[in-house]
Amino acid sequence: VELRASDGELSGADSVVIHVVEAPPGNVPPTALISSPAEGTRFIGDQWDATAGRYYADVTLCGRGEDPEDGAGPPGGLIWSGAADGGAFVTFGSPSALGCLTVRLDQYDIYESYWVVRLVATDSAGDTGQAELHTSVYGVF
Repeated sequence: VELRASDGELSGADSVVIHVVEAPPGNVPPTALISSPAEGTRFIGDQWDATAGRYYADVTLCGRGEDPEDGAGPPGGLIWSGAADGGAFVTFGSPSALGCLTVRLDQYDIYESYWVVRLVATDSAGDTGQAELHTSVYGVF
């Protein structure tokens, strides 16, 4: 901005630079991203647990967290959980350094059990974001 002034006999000018800086937003929660398995994938319950009396499938879950302030989240900031057939969510655990965790999905129903699998990402401020996918485990007979 430049200011010029004159009284008829004397004149002067001065200038100043003004920088407008947008105020930073508050903390933005992270985003959880599931890379595999794909939504709706069906797995064959081809392993038998004699003690539990049911079939199950070992499924590898992969995902990551992204945060505007923290960048790509460490695997320790990620937690996998799941719920079968409308039941309560149970915690599966945190992924490896590659972002993957192999879990056991049981087939509770004689024909097919439906699972909701959830990935929760937590940033350094304690805010969370989550993603879910739906999958199922079906019988081999």
